[in-house]
Amino acid sequence: MSAFEDELDKKLDECIEEMEENKDITISAEEADEEVLELTFEQLISAINQKYLDYMKKCLSIFENHETLSKSISHDIEYLTNKLETNPYACLITLTDNYLYCFEQIKDRNSDFFIYQKEKYVKKNGKTVKNKITKIGNKTPLKQILENIKGETSNELFGIIVDIFKLLIYEDDNIFCFHDDYIEFINENFQNNKNFNKMNIVIENIDSLIGNLDNELLEAEEYEKEMKEKNEDSKKKNKKGKNKNEPNIGADFIKGIEDTKIAQMAKSISEKINLEDYPILSDPTKLLSSLTNPEQGLSSIGGLMDVVMKEVQGAFKDTDSTENDLVNEAQNIMGKLSGTGLDPANLMKNMNLDMDKFADIFNKGK
Repeated sequence: MSAFEDELDKKLDECIEEMEENKDITISAEEADEEVLELTFEQLISAINQKYLDYMKKCLSIFENHETLSKSISHDIEYLTNKLETNPYACLITLTDNYLYCFEQIKDRNSDFFIYQKEKYVKKNGKTVKNKITKIGNKTPLKQILENIKGETSNELFGIIVDIFKLLIYEDDNIFCFHDDYIEFINENFQNNKNFNKMNIVIENIDSLIGNLDNELLEAEEYEKEMKEKNEDSKKKNKKGKNKNEPNIGADFIKGIEDTKIAQMAKSISEKINLEDYPILSDPTKLLSSLTNPEQGLSSIGGLMDVVMKEVQGAFKDTDSTENDLVNEAQNIMGKLSGTGLDPANLMKNMNLDMDKFADIFNKGK
């Protein structure tokens, strides 16, 4: 652990000790069973300082191996820690300035709002106006953090900010409001802030923003869970369907074909054909054209057919085979192929080849 981290942990411990020493617990007789804990605004500030520094340390832990962001976040932590020595409201100022005006986007976990923030924008009159960029301290933009983390992690970071703001909110008769002390603090310190009006809009609407937050989060979690289950089911179905439709050709099947007379004959023919003698074979478009129009390229294809037919006739003599033998083998292979999920007939149809023209080719090769 570095000296800086040691110092940071020391200051965090001091904040906790201060909160413990200064807290004023008031429990009336009627409230004894409910164990209601009342904290002063100063005590809330101590809790906020601790939580916000923890939030920044979490960001640092995420990017500890990131050369740029690790340095930037470390700078922000050190800067804010030093500010707290002279101003106990330093964290609250940072929190209010950077997150209150856009609390609705924080609550909604709207990463895009921050990722696409621009430092400047141009008005209709052509005037360039500087825009507010949310930062976690005085240096590191939140957008740079959100751009480099997954959605699950960004939601967690947003949740921490929301929880900190909840310390500044109370519920009275089922209505959520910011503490009067916090509103007074905003009015005293942010009157000249360009987002002051937006902050007031959030303050006025905090009941609607925070009141249904738990339900929204629950619905979001249920939705994510439902979509995750659907995706998993879809993957399983696709996997099953893929396995079902994929050809099921094993080693025994391949070995069985290799042992047939047709395969042995094809092997013998292929060994005696020099592809360089038939350049048309190197151009698939010309080859298909010559197959469907035998008059084209007949010299090349015709010569090839002569070689093939001679080899076939020689094979019949050498192996004492008949055409019926080859036909039976071919039918047997076709039957086995249909059991693998491959349809030989469809393969031939998909090639759009006219088998009658193939017959013409063989007749001309005789």
